[in-house]
Amino acid sequence: MTLPARGRLCAAAGLALLLLPATAAAHGISGDATDKTTLEYVPLGIEHMLLGWDHLLFVLGIVLLARAPMRAAKLISFFVAGHSFTLIVATLAEWRVSPTLVDVAIALSVVFVAALGLQRERLDDRAVWPAATTLGFGLIHGLGLSTRLQDLGIPDDGLLGKTIAFNVGVEIGQLVAVLIMFAIVFLLAKRIARWTEVRRSMFAVIGVAGLLAAVVLAVQGEDDQPNATPDRNVSSATAGVCTTVDETPVGGLAGQHPAKKFFGPAEQVPEEDLAHVRGDGWVIVRYSATATPAQVRALQTWIDGSDRAIAAAPDPKQRQALVATTARRKMSCQRHDVSAIKQFAAAWLEDVKAGRIQ
Repeated sequence: MTLPARGRLCAAAGLALLLLPATAAAHGISGDATDKTTLEYVPLGIEHMLLGWDHLLFVLGIVLLARAPMRAAKLISFFVAGHSFTLIVATLAEWRVSPTLVDVAIALSVVFVAALGLQRERLDDRAVWPAATTLGFGLIHGLGLSTRLQDLGIPDDGLLGKTIAFNVGVEIGQLVAVLIMFAIVFLLAKRIARWTEVRRSMFAVIGVAGLLAAVVLAVQGEDDQPNATPDRNVSSATAGVCTTVDETPVGGLAGQHPAKKFFGPAEQVPEEDLAHVRGDGWVIVRYSATATPAQVRALQTWIDGSDRAIAAAPDPKQRQALVATTARRKMSCQRHDVSAIKQFAAAWLEDVKAGRIQ
């Protein structure tokens, strides 16, 4: 391959990578995962990794930076440990951080690896900082994985198993990607006489793509902020999905305490009773007719398993997936985000208990 041909190849690769940030927010997966079985979360994880361009660019940077298979395997192992830990812990603990902040941090991690590759010909095998840095970036990437997984509406039923299955899928996808990268890099290094120059060009392309992605993601994050103000106790990850507004105070309504706390899609809903307990400080959750059986079961498991003042019932006229109403506040969710409703309910009931609601 001649040098001009390599230049054209690098330019084409650079143009392709520069177009990637336009789809940065997609992040590989979308939709609803509440109906999926535990095993179905494995291909979901594979899909996320293979379509997650930011993770792939970071791993490619590690492969190019390491230069040797064993060194790359060591660094990638630290990366795997980091993102596996935060993926599982953050999902189980329902940590919901700003997706924009995490995505920008991931893009900047790509820039860091690229800058390192431009500055250094090889890594010192005795140095500890490459492994520690890779582990740290893995922790950040894991938060991104957890955020996307929670956005899919993973139900509480079988949460640990489904999270682990998703992580297994991520690792399978990453292994496939790494093997392909190793093969391509090995072949290019053997066939291109001036491989060092091409390698530096690849780092430059990766760095520019990561930097541009960070800027685009930051701007998109600002533009996507909703007009309504999210509840102070609900994570910013629900912004654009769930919004909270003030409600007109209610009280002294007819009705009594409902016979039970959860009402199924086909059951008659005691509207007066629900309005009565809402005035008494309860949280009333209404779900739409489009809720899937799995979503209804997950919601019922939470409501029936809670000893707190929360009730749920269907509302066939409701357009939003979930609406939680109290005497003073209302949260509306466009997607079936039970985690956000839980946070909203917990914050309200804590305020009631502390006497902050007059």
